[in-house]
Amino acid sequence: MKEIRIVAKVVSPILINEDRQSSNTISLDYIPGSTLRGALAATYLRNGAASDQVFRALFLGGSTIANLLPASSADDDPEILPMSVYSCKRHPGFLKNDIPQKDAAHGVQDMLALQAASRLSEKMAPSTQWECSCRQELKPFGGFWNANLKSPRIFRTSKSYNRFTGIDRLTGTVAQSIFYTSQSLDDSQPGEFTDKPQYFSGRAKILDDSLEMLRELASDSVFVGADRTRGFGELELSIHEYKSSRPDYEGWNSAFKEKLGEQAGADFYFAISLESHAILVDRFLRPAVDIDLCIADCQQVMRITKGMYIRGWNVAWGLPKPDDTGLRAGSVFLYRYTGDNYEGLVEELEKIRHAGIGLRREEGFGMVQIDNMIHTTIGGL
Repeated sequence: MKEIRIVAKVVSPILINEDRQSSNTISLDYIPGSTLRGALAATYLRNGAASDQVFRALFLGGSTIANLLPASSADDDPEILPMSVYSCKRHPGFLKNDIPQKDAAHGVQDMLALQAASRLSEKMAPSTQWECSCRQELKPFGGFWNANLKSPRIFRTSKSYNRFTGIDRLTGTVAQSIFYTSQSLDDSQPGEFTDKPQYFSGRAKILDDSLEMLRELASDSVFVGADRTRGFGELELSIHEYKSSRPDYEGWNSAFKEKLGEQAGADFYFAISLESHAILVDRFLRPAVDIDLCIADCQQVMRITKGMYIRGWNVAWGLPKPDDTGLRAGSVFLYRYTGDNYEGLVEELEKIRHAGIGLRREEGFGMVQIDNMIHTTIGGL
């Protein structure tokens, strides 16, 4: 299995509906892995067949294509901010020293340790700890960032609204009372002096035998999303080598326990955050909200999650996919380990980090990050 990074340069605006049907369609801020996977499969099927061994190995054999997240350049490796991150209600955002103080954002803080300490002590944290330095309330702060603790930066996409009228099939003129809008991701982003290309970037795990075919598919333009007949959704893809680094489990545990304070005890702590939406089920295939780690002596301390409905469209069938209940990307789970088999614990966590969790992982769902360093940051960013 090869780890790679897929970078997409937007050639024409992209419309990927947040919901299936609406008179006012809202576009997602990212390109889902399932959407890119379907577009690549459609590109292959123009010249091949679904029964081909190459097709089955690439799209049905265990390869995983993650979501492509917005980035400002082809070199960025964006991540989603965990739901434990908060910022000032009035002046949200990462600290910046190169703009006037009155206009500056007040920084972000990760509150996982504070919430865990309250849960372990069964005492509410003082209200002052939920206030910014300007005495304003702290609110959840989400989005996509560059995962650089020394120079953090938020990535945002530029969007536009497209307006359409219905056409009467008999007269060929504008139909009365039919008017609708759609929102799309622009093919450029504002720059200092001129607009810059819009990029999206994400990771993938591809079987060794399928990598060459993926490179061949990426050598030509790929179209994703809706309104492709109008020229929307054209991407230029590039494939880059990537090697994920193993988390410093011991270092993260020590830093987090220092932040946790006297409530830490002698246990070993680790956190799992969702890099993409996850579809979790129990042994009876009912929707679940907890990760079943199946690790002895491991207890969940707390979780910060949001539920959602996961919808999709199957182009081959021409029908919607069944709705699934899942958890949003950015959800965080904190665990403590009370056993003494540290090597066995790390081995199990490495399996989870590489394989992901839940259903439909080949479409990019259920990808996780273990021990995000933002949880151990002391002070604001």
